[in-house]
Amino acid sequence: MEKFRDNGEKSQSINSNRVDTRKSSFIDADVVEYLRLTFKNEAEIYKLVNNLIKSPSNYYIRVNLTLTSVEDIILQLKDKFPSYIFTPSPIENMISIKIPANSHLILHHPIIYCDKFAAEAVRMGANLYIPGVTEIEGSFPAKTSVSVVMDPKKVPESFPFNLSHFHVANGIAQIASKEFPKKLNGIMVETIESRNKLPPYRQNSLYSDGFISDQHLYANLATKIFTEYIVKFYLQEKHDPIIFDTCSAPGHKTSAMAEWGYHLTKKKTGSGHWFPIKSIDRSKNRLLHLEHDISRLKLENIEIYICKLEKIEKKYPNFIGTGDFIFFDPPCSALGPRPKLYISKNKTELEDFARNQRRLLKLVDKLIHPGGYLMYNTCTFAIQENENIVAYALTKLNYRLIDISSFYPQLGNPGLIYQGISPQKNHYMRRFYPSDEDGQGYFIALLQKNET
Repeated sequence: MEKFRDNGEKSQSINSNRVDTRKSSFIDADVVEYLRLTFKNEAEIYKLVNNLIKSPSNYYIRVNLTLTSVEDIILQLKDKFPSYIFTPSPIENMISIKIPANSHLILHHPIIYCDKFAAEAVRMGANLYIPGVTEIEGSFPAKTSVSVVMDPKKVPESFPFNLSHFHVANGIAQIASKEFPKKLNGIMVETIESRNKLPPYRQNSLYSDGFISDQHLYANLATKIFTEYIVKFYLQEKHDPIIFDTCSAPGHKTSAMAEWGYHLTKKKTGSGHWFPIKSIDRSKNRLLHLEHDISRLKLENIEIYICKLEKIEKKYPNFIGTGDFIFFDPPCSALGPRPKLYISKNKTELEDFARNQRRLLKLVDKLIHPGGYLMYNTCTFAIQENENIVAYALTKLNYRLIDISSFYPQLGNPGLIYQGISPQKNHYMRRFYPSDEDGQGYFIALLQKNET
């Protein structure tokens, strides 16, 4: 790895002699092996995992249809950010933003080093916040031009340190270097140019006033399909269903469900309806985002429960066996979202995901009653965490698959054939790959608990 002095000379304070001959320099070999059960063709594996390192050409934001329309927001975004291209997406509450690529970033000194999470966000145009900073180079006053680079010490030794890959942005330091040790929060660097710069819409009133939100396209599709069934139930049964969103933090999908529910009932009946949603997660800190979004988006009828799924039966025994609809988005290997600077996971970590998903599914299953619906979705494309879990639900927990192939059939691919799932029903599920529609990796399956 290389660090740089203020005069621009390279210093060998960290080993820079990394030689890599793999077909994918920034993906662990264990990840490639893990995907061999999903993809039989090695060329296909490497094509997919290399796509994860690249930025998609389009980014999506969700429009709050309870407050405004896609058409109006596009007009306002074009007015505020005229250099960007905004278009409607295939899903009616989403806007696509064309992401300009910048392959000619020039390294400035001093350098601000940051962790991986911060670097991946800054690469897409976010500002660099103080908690993500790991080290600063030299002394400088506020308003100095700087470069943002992922800290070489944070990059696993198994990966080559390629400066052009890990140099994610240039910007303006918002505080002097001597102030950095005293600060816990706030902006360290205002990003001016980055590898893939999004318009700063989060700093705009359209975001703060609740008209738009962050949302992956396929995660939004999962909430749309789920809510379509909720609305159908409501119109037929003439009463509210009992809805649980489990593993819900930070709450993007909870808020999307609430928006969809209001919008779809208004569209079908002329009057919007806020469905009661119980949002459950173990993390109090991560649920703070949902609390903020409920206010920002002007949502109603969402109840937040800070609770581990293992403790639900004891803490809220009245929840058991009552669920008409359960949204289940368990922790997963998260191989689908992109762009990634690198993917570092070992065999044990990867294999633990499916074991934990089965364990959590058995806990979630206690919430649902016979006839209830369970939406299973992950942001990964590994068969071990997708069709394997669906097969477990079908063969061990008495569920059946619901055909969702009629929803936006132009998007995605059918599920894979897997033991325990009828070959005639693999198309009931939906898969998405990083190469599809230039999007993310994702998986969606809707299940219903059998009556007997």
